[in-house]
Amino acid sequence: RGFDYTRMQQVSVDVASYYPSQKIEWRQYCKPAHLPDEYIDVYKDIKDERLIAKREGDKLKDSTYKLAINGAFGNLNNEYSWLNDIQALLAITVNGQLMLSMLCEDFIEAKIKLIDVNTDGVYIYLHKSQFEAYKAIIEKWQKITKMELEETKFERMFFLTTGDYFGETYVKDKKTGELVLDVKEKGAFITKNRLGKGMEFPIIYKAVKQYFLENKPFEKTIREHTDIL
Repeated sequence: RGFDYTRMQQVSVDVASYYPSQKIEWRQYCKPAHLPDEYIDVYKDIKDERLIAKREGDKLKDSTYKLAINGAFGNLNNEYSWLNDIQALLAITVNGQLMLSMLCEDFIEAKIKLIDVNTDGVYIYLHKSQFEAYKAIIEKWQKITKMELEETKFERMFFLTTGDYFGETYVKDKKTGELVLDVKEKGAFITKNRLGKGMEFPIIYKAVKQYFLENKPFEKTIREHTDIL
């Protein structure tokens, strides 16, 4: 069980809490100009608590704190909010994409093939022969940007769009500690409805997943399904 770097491995590297982390680490540029430094100190405490909850598997606390820190970021662009500051918003969003572009450039120069890039992460193909170069790029980028990258290795990935995909990855079983194969879902392919998120025609995406993961015909999945919703 595990990952075989002797063949091309699909890997995602995402920045942990990207926009909030920029707000904290680059506070001299990203803090709302009308607020004192204490605001960033409190904001950092909330972000740190959220990441601890995420590592410990406390999904309720993780989701709640994520809403809090992301909402505070979003309100930089809200003219009716006490947080409103367009300069801080642009400092975070524009520089965030420039920093990710720098990471992509380093991967390309090292002949590491890109699969996809989104606002806070990069998906790549990685071979055993490229692993040391890959590690060096990650360490250099983290040192320059002060950001932290989180790695997920996939057995297989299937993209509809940048924000809609699913893939098989190994996770540690909480009871046994062993690595077990699990399915990571994003966007349209999320199985369970979440607060504030709608689901349109979920059976279509379920049928697509069953086809690619289990080689099950679309029609069979749809006809066998009994949930009217």
